[in-house]
Amino acid sequence: MSEPLDSDILETLFSFELLVEYIRVEKESKVSDELALGVRLLDFPTLLVHRHQRSGGVIAQRGHDGNDQRGKHAFNRGKSCFFKMNLNSLHANLSSTPLYVMVLDVKEEIPKLVGTSLISLARAMDRISQDVKEHGVSRPSSHGERGVVGVCDLTGKTIGSISLSYKLLSLGASLQPCITNTGLKSPSVHEGEHVHQSIAVKNIPASLPHDRVNACPTTPGVGKTTLVQKACEALVSSGAAAEGFYTEEVREGGRRVGFDVVTVTGERGHLSRIRDVAGSSHGRREHTVGQYVVDLPSFENLALPLFRNVGIAERGGRKVFVIDEIGKMELFSQSFVRAVRQTLDSSSCSILGTIPISKGKPLALVEEVRSRRDVKVFTVSKENRNAILQDILAELENCLKHSTEY
Repeated sequence: MSEPLDSDILETLFSFELLVEYIRVEKESKVSDELALGVRLLDFPTLLVHRHQRSGGVIAQRGHDGNDQRGKHAFNRGKSCFFKMNLNSLHANLSSTPLYVMVLDVKEEIPKLVGTSLISLARAMDRISQDVKEHGVSRPSSHGERGVVGVCDLTGKTIGSISLSYKLLSLGASLQPCITNTGLKSPSVHEGEHVHQSIAVKNIPASLPHDRVNACPTTPGVGKTTLVQKACEALVSSGAAAEGFYTEEVREGGRRVGFDVVTVTGERGHLSRIRDVAGSSHGRREHTVGQYVVDLPSFENLALPLFRNVGIAERGGRKVFVIDEIGKMELFSQSFVRAVRQTLDSSSCSILGTIPISKGKPLALVEEVRSRRDVKVFTVSKENRNAILQDILAELENCLKHSTEY
């Protein structure tokens, strides 16, 4: 029998385990053979994983696939930590905040930052939450993943990769009385502005060649929604279908008072309003981003039904689904998060979406989208927003062309 109230009230004991197999650094990046990996989970202290002193130097050989293995630093070491937190609170935090990983050169007294990576723990946490719903908070649950993640330097250039595995365990509430509060704290949630910065185009069919382009930081207010609207208008005029939604500013007397979500067909609903305009939440839990109060029911009522029809292909397969945007306000909705993931993994149409670059901590789903091999990311600025339209249209036309072949 499930225990639905426990996860709302009790703190649960969790364990996080990480194993680093190797770090590979491109030969162009000058680093010593004394590397370490720094791992930051939410606001907890950083974990450091050092190479074993006997693990040898840098590997330089060819693998079974013929690829050059130069620059591979073997680790085969890991770290684990215990912490206690309310399960629902942890779920909400890990849905928007990925694991922050730093590759460090520790040969000198002051470590040098080589590169960083972001790893989403959202899927593992989703599975643990589902286990708790089905079996109760007292039963332990464990989920994790293994793979290779890219490492980028401060300019966003990919300079290497990390092979690792992780496991997130919910050990249940029964051990809670045995754990003291020493060194354990609740993570804080950063509140930043609703920043519009990057446009992502996804070609769904998994059997097609993949493209991946890293987005670079841009300034807010570059007109990316207008650019998306122009792209859709051009596609519709060429015979393609467009569905989905935009996010638009709402101004009163020259002052921005919030944001609306607007469907491609013109339906409009509140996304957020500043506090003195939002009114009472009538006892509902209040979600805020900076000065804006998010109207989650309004957003979900308008946006979620659009995802239910995304799998219905148009004649000839020429359909584009617009998601503007996958941002912090929208990500308060777990139903929206699930819908976006399901849509990205489907094979029914091409997607034109927008993603922000957060002022504070990165958003897990945003980084998932950015790092997918079947997503191409265009960085939009005031200087290139007019010229880049043709590049986006060309990529979308290529996506639509391939979608009609499958």
